[in-house]
Amino acid sequence: MEEIYVTRSKTVAANTVGRITIAPPTATAKWRLKSLSITLNEAIATDATDFVELTPKKASTSLAVVKSTVAASIAQGVTHPYVITGVGDDLECTQAAPHFLLIDATPGAGKLADVELLAVYSQMVG
Repeated sequence: MEEIYVTRSKTVAANTVGRITIAPPTATAKWRLKSLSITLNEAIATDATDFVELTPKKASTSLAVVKSTVAASIAQGVTHPYVITGVGDDLECTQAAPHFLLIDATPGAGKLADVELLAVYSQMVG
């Protein structure tokens, strides 16, 4: 199976919510998630009151352990891999059921999040 590397970036202002969506380019294509990581263009410091949560999802299902700045900072320019917890069909990505990274910068006053997402998929169909 062919590997597909998808990179997307987004900046989310403090006290807002954003998302980075990933979907195959055609309706017939289907991809299976192999790995996921983020790199920040600006560090996010640890803060239990004003923090950011970065959650990979498919619909309402979480695909990996959430990265949160409640207990740990997220360094700038360093690749931070996710531990994938999704199973079965949740790892499959289509145009009708895309994957996305939910960037929640709303707790407290939140913090700015400037995120680059790298997802590696295996092509299944298409």
